[in-house]
Amino acid sequence: MKEHFADMLDYLQWRGDLSFDESPFCAVDALVLCQLSYIHLDGLVDPSFEAGKTLAAIYKDFTDDSNYIARCDVGAVINPKTIDLFAEAVKTKRFGEMTLCGYQTILNEERIEQFAAMVFIIDHKNAIVVFRGTDDTFVGWHEDFNLTYLDNIPSQLSGVEYLNKVEKAFGGKILVAGHSKGGNVAVYASVYCNKGMRKKISDIYNFDGPGFGGQFFVKKEYREQESKLHSFYPQFSVVGMTFYHPKEFKIVDSSGQNVFQHDAFSWNIRGSSFVFREEFTEESKFFYVAFNDWMDDMTKEDLKRFTQVFFNIAYASGVKTNRDLEKNKRQASKRILSEITKLDSESKKHVVKIVHMLLTVGRENIPLFNIFQGKGILQDELRKIEDVFGKLGKKEEIDDDERDD
Repeated sequence: MKEHFADMLDYLQWRGDLSFDESPFCAVDALVLCQLSYIHLDGLVDPSFEAGKTLAAIYKDFTDDSNYIARCDVGAVINPKTIDLFAEAVKTKRFGEMTLCGYQTILNEERIEQFAAMVFIIDHKNAIVVFRGTDDTFVGWHEDFNLTYLDNIPSQLSGVEYLNKVEKAFGGKILVAGHSKGGNVAVYASVYCNKGMRKKISDIYNFDGPGFGGQFFVKKEYREQESKLHSFYPQFSVVGMTFYHPKEFKIVDSSGQNVFQHDAFSWNIRGSSFVFREEFTEESKFFYVAFNDWMDDMTKEDLKRFTQVFFNIAYASGVKTNRDLEKNKRQASKRILSEITKLDSESKKHVVKIVHMLLTVGRENIPLFNIFQGKGILQDELRKIEDVFGKLGKKEEIDDDERDD
């Protein structure tokens, strides 16, 4: 019989009655807080570091708010059990009286930035800064793709600025954490924040965050913080396997299927620790090689052009989130197909290649990628486009030969 492991909700039931004095803060606690960071608390928590509120008090305001139903919709790609986690966490001795402050968010379509950060006060000696990962917005996903060609993205720079403010506001030890893009921002900001803050940071938790270029890991500032870094990836890691990751990391056993293993609720827990595995799945290894080979074959200018083309197509759907895309799939598909057919042959080739690569691991789980497949709406059209690419390629070769003659 297969052993049953706990998830974060089980963890709250098993360990929630223990204070941090009785059972020290651990990586699972950090993951719980990272998951809670996806909840929209705008207007309920002050952005300053001085006016904090307990999680229990925030939850009451959350449920009493006139926009309660809308706030409960965390999007198509964030597990809806996140709201249940919030409800259960505030009942526990461990999390209920924890103070939250410094809640700051940015969503800037022009700057292409989706950012959120907050501070949880663990006790009078310790606080943890949590950076939110990619949310349901296209802006957030667009910023992720910009990692392919930019030396830094706006969220990383905002993360550095945020940590520098935290350094002035808090004494004691500071922990830093993030899931998904939040993990990437947590690492980047902890490396590039000011010297005083770097010294205050005791631990950095990176949960399946995208990696960095190889040069990042040889920088002096990174080496100074490297021993504080705790990186965790599920067996089937897609997000964390983009670019290059730290040499020291742990692989977490997951109950999820394929790309759903990015969902922290699928990570298996035993006691106060994760359940670990020795290796990534073969599919994850395949994606790592395929994605980075694709990256290596393209210049930064190629990657910039591709990203702009890819998201111009996505924005052509007329919607701004995965949830909206899910609700308007057929109409969005037609608009997207129309935009694809307008592309030049080189752009079409790259779009189809990366879409197929993402569909290999994403299946039907991510609306932004699945829209290109469309449950039959676009599948045939993509094949037709590929056929056209082949014919265009042959025609261009013939034309070139004729011009040479």
